[in-house]
Amino acid sequence: MDLYSFQIITLGTDAANGQATWPQYLTALLTPLVAALGIWIAFNQWKTARMKLKLDLFDKRVAVYETVVRVVRETVLEVHFTDEMLSDYVEGIAGTRWLYDEKMKDYLIELVDSLGRIRPFNGLPDNAPEGFASEIEMRELEALAMLEVHWDKLDEKFAPYLSLGH
Repeated sequence: MDLYSFQIITLGTDAANGQATWPQYLTALLTPLVAALGIWIAFNQWKTARMKLKLDLFDKRVAVYETVVRVVRETVLEVHFTDEMLSDYVEGIAGTRWLYDEKMKDYLIELVDSLGRIRPFNGLPDNAPEGFASEIEMRELEALAMLEVHWDKLDEKFAPYLSLGH
């Protein structure tokens, strides 16, 4: 047998008919499997990062919600709105333009306007004319009724922003 007539049999091929065998198929399938695994890992990392962002936003949004609820509750229960409460409210909703959409930001501004309507009624001047007290009481009752409507809607308004649905 000379060197040129020697038949070389390679691993994984059937020498008789030149067909590929299972090791070659396995080798051919390994690359797409590794690529699919890489895609699956990248997708799960993306989902994890998205949930982390949601959680970070949730913490900031729930802080705004708690401030709003606290100030509205105190105003309704104590029937007055002080400068300190206004300061707490404004400080608590700072940055809402980045945490919420325009609609929610406008609602929070509308809410502070409703809170402010109670503010002038904290006390009656000593030299108030006759009937002035009843007019102030009527305005205060209207403002409180409006605040109670807001109170009932708070959870509904904040719900889309505070859900962590998976």
